[in-house]
Amino acid sequence: MFSFPYYHQAALVLCSLSVFSLAATEGPSSYRFLAWLYGISYGGYVYALKMFIYEKVLTLSCRQAYYTSLYTELSFFFGRKR
Repeated sequence: MFSFPYYHQAALVLCSLSVFSLAATEGPSSYRFLAWLYGISYGGYVYALKMFIYEKVLTLSCRQAYYTSLYTELSFFFGRKR
């Protein structure tokens, strides 16, 4: 499985190729196809960017939550009366 930065780059390349190929198109069917291709690739771009950012934030949040739970357990263990 590929990581999200590769999806992000591939969607961006496909989106830019569809915009650049607009100059060479003739007829309504080719415009519809390029609009469809642009919409799908732009949606993939937004989704990959969102998931990439979510992955980074989740990694930071999990690390912070791990340390918080570790310190809570240690303070509970050393702070209780025997």
